[in-house]
Amino acid sequence: MNGSEANLIQSINKILPPTKEKEQLADILSWCLIVLNILGVILLISQGLDDFSEYAAFYCVRVALSVLMIIGAFRMKKRALLGWRLAFYPLLVSLVINIFVLNILGIIFHCFFVYSFIQVRELYS
Repeated sequence: MNGSEANLIQSINKILPPTKEKEQLADILSWCLIVLNILGVILLISQGLDDFSEYAAFYCVRVALSVLMIIGAFRMKKRALLGWRLAFYPLLVSLVINIFVLNILGIIFHCFFVYSFIQVRELYS
């Protein structure tokens, strides 16, 4: 690592919260993912039953992403790297979907969650 990269990493580490707050953030993130995705699956299934023929692929993808995030969130509670990955990558795909459908509120929430996931990544091994 050259000097500029080391300085950048040191400055980022000064900005990031201490480990205790990161652990609390990781716990809050996992519970938020569990609750919000369970509610999202219920909502998607109830909407999908009404007009399933037109948007079948959309609903199936969103439900699959939510289920992956729920599984990942439960594994995140055990501090497993697989759990972090199972929750983070579907979150990125959901962010891209929200960008394509221009869901501004979804983009804001997903950006917050992605930033928070990046902050707590070091807790998972």
